[in-house]
Amino acid sequence: MNPDQFKSAAVKIFGRKKWQPQLAAHLGCNVSTIHRLMKREQIPGPYEVALQGMLEHKKRQIALEKEARRLLPRKVRRKKNERRDTGRARAKASAAQPQPGDDRPTQTSNMEGQNDAGTPSD
Repeated sequence: MNPDQFKSAAVKIFGRKKWQPQLAAHLGCNVSTIHRLMKREQIPGPYEVALQGMLEHKKRQIALEKEARRLLPRKVRRKKNERRDTGRARAKASAAQPQPGDDRPTQTSNMEGQNDAGTPSD
C-alpha cells in the first residue's frame, strides 16, 4: 500500500479534517509517526493491516446502520436533509412574544424611571 492509498482509506474512515490525529489515536502511536509514514514509499505491514481492519469495521458499521434504519417504521425515519426540531426555536419564539395573561413588564433599553446615567430621576 502506498501513502496515497493509505490516506484515502484513512479519510474514508475519519473524514477530511483531522484524520491524522484520530488515526494516530486509534493506532496507538504519535501523530508524527503518521506524518513520517506519509513520506515513505511503502506503508509498513502492521499499519496497513490495522488500517484495512478499521476500514472493514467502518463498512460493516455503515451496513448495520442502514439495516437498522430499514427496520424502523416510516413514521420514525427521517430523511437525510431533514432537520431535527429540538424545540429550541419554538421556545425562543414563544419567549419573545408575551403570552396572554402574562403580567410581566417587558424590558426596554433604558429602565423606566431612570435617566441615561442609571440614577433614578425625580
